[in-house]
Amino acid sequence: MRTKAPQKSASESPIRDIEISYRDGKAYAAYMLLATADARANHRKRVYRSVPHEGGYVVDFTRAGIPLGIEVTAPAAVTLAKVNRLLTSLGLAKVSRTVLRPLLAA
Repeated sequence: MRTKAPQKSASESPIRDIEISYRDGKAYAAYMLLATADARANHRKRVYRSVPHEGGYVVDFTRAGIPLGIEVTAPAAVTLAKVNRLLTSLGLAKVSRTVLRPLLAA
């Protein structure tokens, strides 16, 4: 299931898209595509390295060090505070509960 992250403007939310994978009716993984992937069109959009973070998150980066997306390996453990802490550590803006609503409901 794919859902666009609701936002008023591109500068408000660094999360452009959230894709949630289900098995037997339960979410087992999710991927948050970051808006930074579009903002830097001159850089390759391929994942160069993936860096695990605490709480079941894995951040994908381009060769230039631009974060492309965040893999969520434990959707049931996602909280707004954890996601915002991770986004802040990447130098990105915090998001509101509305942006994460599909993931928090999964």
